[in-house]
Amino acid sequence: MDYLQQHWLEWFGVITGLLYLYLEIKQYPIMWIVGIITSAVYIVVYLQASFYAYGLLNVYYVAISVYGLWLWVRGDNRNKTETTSSQHYRHIKGRLAVFVVAITIILCVLIYWALVSFTDSVMPSAEAIATALSIVATWMLAKRFIEHWFVWIVVNIVSVTMFAMQGLYPTALLFFCYVFLSSIGYLQWRKFSKYEVL
Repeated sequence: MDYLQQHWLEWFGVITGLLYLYLEIKQYPIMWIVGIITSAVYIVVYLQASFYAYGLLNVYYVAISVYGLWLWVRGDNRNKTETTSSQHYRHIKGRLAVFVVAITIILCVLIYWALVSFTDSVMPSAEAIATALSIVATWMLAKRFIEHWFVWIVVNIVSVTMFAMQGLYPTALLFFCYVFLSSIGYLQWRKFSKYEVL
């Protein structure tokens, strides 16, 4: 009971995080609002655990969630002729894919340098990799690139190890679930979505 009292905020973040991913798989725009709540919770959780890049990443999540909600609602309004159950995705390819890879590498290096230079981050390498990939994956989600699911799978595997080693067991459990749910999400999008280049 004492454990739950001490970690109630983290457990709340786990619950809203799972709800967010379910809504993401279903492509419900309300997921962005749940994402804002989850991100706000994890800003506190991560900073208390000395995961500084992850804490700042969740500030970014709040901002990108507002942007994602606007994009998705605007897109839905522009496609009123489609059925309400219609779902869409597109592929990232060509120059844009190369650009995204380059940006990811640059972000990773910059985040690692900042963590080593200015913080006492407990796992700067893993945190830099996962944070850079998370930034890119969230942008890809906002743009409905289906490949964002592959990026999340990598992020989630790195995160499970990182959080388990630091004793954030509820969060490690959340990301463990994310590994499998991200795979399901990809298959769900492929099966029930209508592919279109937006």
